[in-house]
Amino acid sequence: MNASVFKILFLTFTLGLVSASFGQDKFRTKGRFNVQTGLGFGINNLSNNQTGDKNSAGVTGIFTLGGDYGFTPLISAGINLFNNPFAILKDSSEKDGIVGIGVYGRLNFGRRPNTIWYWNLGFGSTGFTYENFRNEGKLTSSGAYISTGVGMRRYFGDHFGLFADINLTGYNYNRFYTTMTKPF
Repeated sequence: MNASVFKILFLTFTLGLVSASFGQDKFRTKGRFNVQTGLGFGINNLSNNQTGDKNSAGVTGIFTLGGDYGFTPLISAGINLFNNPFAILKDSSEKDGIVGIGVYGRLNFGRRPNTIWYWNLGFGSTGFTYENFRNEGKLTSSGAYISTGVGMRRYFGDHFGLFADINLTGYNYNRFYTTMTKPF
């Protein structure tokens, strides 16, 4: 990849496997600590700043682990870790993906019995890796991301439930490092 700037626009849907909450009752967000882990998928548009290069699209899986704390009834903030490997063919000689860590804030705008709706905004550090096993080489980059979206938590009982998020995320990578000896 000869790009000096590589951008990924990422639309994601994450369905939480588990959302566990600790603290006061589930209808209040103030003083409440939430831990969540989830699976999902992303549809993305890959582009660079090279003249004549076409944009491409891809699909990734999403594995996420995060936690947040409610500071007020309307505002919570937390940290998120994620791994987004790109979907490849079973016999492919390539592997690529995105990993990252970041912080986010949530505005809890809708609270109903057993359900909380929220808008989120996050940013952080991210890394991109591409490996080609035929050429025995690797391309890596680090960069930043910013994300916004909406989501909801649905509780079943006092401390466990599910969550669902839909986000739009932009990733930006400026420098690439490679061990590849042949172009790919």
